[in-house]
Amino acid sequence: MFASSNWLSTHLAFVVLSAGALLAVPSLADEPVNRCRASALVRLEIESALSGRAYIEVDRESSRTDTLAQELEPGQIFVATGCSDDRFLIRVFTARACGKQFVGQSEALRVEGGKTVKLEPNALFERLCRWAAD
Repeated sequence: MFASSNWLSTHLAFVVLSAGALLAVPSLADEPVNRCRASALVRLEIESALSGRAYIEVDRESSRTDTLAQELEPGQIFVATGCSDDRFLIRVFTARACGKQFVGQSEALRVEGGKTVKLEPNALFERLCRWAAD
């Protein structure tokens, strides 16, 4: 269940919050500013409120070859940058320790300036990780 208007019917929640970092984490998406000459540089932050470690992948629709990926601890933030004309796709998996199983995917998100997406706790994530640990 997504709090934003666009979502696929997975069981993972993506809640769109205001811009601004809640916690500092290294950015894996440092892009050359000159790629955004026709548009503005934007920042997408993904905060994990899941109960366990999650594996996050972020693609820009304009550049599917530059997949950004990182495992996130609960409360940690993943940062991706791009251009204002980019659309971001977020995929969430259980962590490698839980078998890196697919949990959910957002629809393409447009970011203007900055946006924070919060991954809310959900039963599917819990069930997949618990099952893999047994």
